[in-house]
Amino acid sequence: MIKAIIFDFDGVIVKSNFPGAYVLEKLLADNGIKKSVKDLFPHFGEPPKQILQEMLHRSHVERIMKEYTRIMTSDSYVKKVKPVKGAKQAIVNLKKMYKVSVASGAIKPSLLKVMKHTGVKRYFPVTLSANDVRHGKPHPEILLKAMKKLKVKKREAVYVCDAPNDVLAAKRAGIKAVVVLTGVLDRKTAEKMKADYVIPDITKLGSLLKKLNRQLQSASS
Repeated sequence: MIKAIIFDFDGVIVKSNFPGAYVLEKLLADNGIKKSVKDLFPHFGEPPKQILQEMLHRSHVERIMKEYTRIMTSDSYVKKVKPVKGAKQAIVNLKKMYKVSVASGAIKPSLLKVMKHTGVKRYFPVTLSANDVRHGKPHPEILLKAMKKLKVKKREAVYVCDAPNDVLAAKRAGIKAVVVLTGVLDRKTAEKMKADYVIPDITKLGSLLKKLNRQLQSASS
């Protein structure tokens, strides 16, 4: 039986993948690295510091991360972030039946500020960010840590996500990946990556999990 839902945040609960990517694109360009947002697609889901470390000399990373943090926690940025339509009510409904947590590659100061701004912070007593792990996605550390905090086994959890590195992290953690189409991945790519389930958005998650639990219950009886 599925008892817990681990949510990615950007592209799943809020529409913030692309604004954040444009910030990275500009910071990289300012430091002589020309990368378009499209070039950054394969890195979506990774912590921003990890992305910068892959593209810049390490002597520049801390300086640029300070600027990135300043921008991503600014009121002007946070106010631009909007929730996915119906996401808040879906979370309220799901929380009545499942344990829930957020496991995001975002930096914690920005994540918490955006969660508060969009009115979802109070629903997630367990919130993990890039600051809470040593290894970013696609490493499974953040998902394994979330399951430990939720006190559930691998077979009892799903990861709701939107990017290639999220799916890889779920597979490496040994849990089911539910891809929503409100972020980076399209259905064809998600299916090619062998995501376990693909749904339009998280408003369809409740019905999917009910169906899945009925199947699991039937198989065990």
